[in-house]
Amino acid sequence: DTILNKHKFRVVDYMSIDLEGFEINVVKSIDWNKYYIQYLSIEKNVSIDDVIHHLDKFSYKVITQLTGDLIFKLNR
Repeated sequence: DTILNKHKFRVVDYMSIDLEGFEINVVKSIDWNKYYIQYLSIEKNVSIDDVIHHLDKFSYKVITQLTGDLIFKLNR
């Protein structure tokens, strides 16, 4: 949220989150009602079920998997 706000981004086509197990921290820190991020790639790790559950609340669905990442698309 800090980086998006600092650069005044509201609409983002694609964002990659790969933080070696800390992805859930970033996912939970973003105000998903404030930003429109069309596609996300997130490293698949031990917290991925928490990430999927959290993003589902904001209309994000997994559309595919690429190597070690899940690709999410905003469905609203």
